[in-house]
Amino acid sequence: TTDAWVAGTTGTWNANVNAFEFLTTDNVSADSWDFGTRSKWLYSNLYSDRNKLVRWKFGSLTTTAVPTLTRDYTITSAYIARIRTINLYNIGGKDLIFYGEGAIANGADVCVFDTTTKTETLLTTDSAITGDIMNVKVSGIGSNQMYLYVQSDLGPIYIYKLNAGGTSLGEKVKTITANE
Repeated sequence: TTDAWVAGTTGTWNANVNAFEFLTTDNVSADSWDFGTRSKWLYSNLYSDRNKLVRWKFGSLTTTAVPTLTRDYTITSAYIARIRTINLYNIGGKDLIFYGEGAIANGADVCVFDTTTKTETLLTTDSAITGDIMNVKVSGIGSNQMYLYVQSDLGPIYIYKLNAGGTSLGEKVKTITANE
């Protein structure tokens, strides 16, 4: 089973109080889980098959039994050897999942997966990125300019302009070092 955090809680983490428990049909473990924006689907990476993304569908959430998740589909990244974290955002009416290479020896690729078209797009291969990519975040959704933030386990945060639609990058605008 896995515990998942419920957004909006501010207290101590207590299983089955401000978290819920669920079972997967194939005993999977993952580094990262994220809900689709309509909470219809749950997405994850896979710890055992490190270059895969999975969309899960829920069993009944209205019974007192622990809900079961079953795989709806799995995709294999064409660019990423180890997905460490996923972050889902709704941009232009589409749920987009952003992630980066979690095994930097394989390159510094950052990708986005469009859950509607089931298309993976390589956003950048930035040789300046050092360390394993641990976070890929987006800001400015709905504004005139969105930004993509890429953080490695060595501390730097790389900031890029994210073009309208969320599936292509503009220029790198800043690198924030661990000392800053």
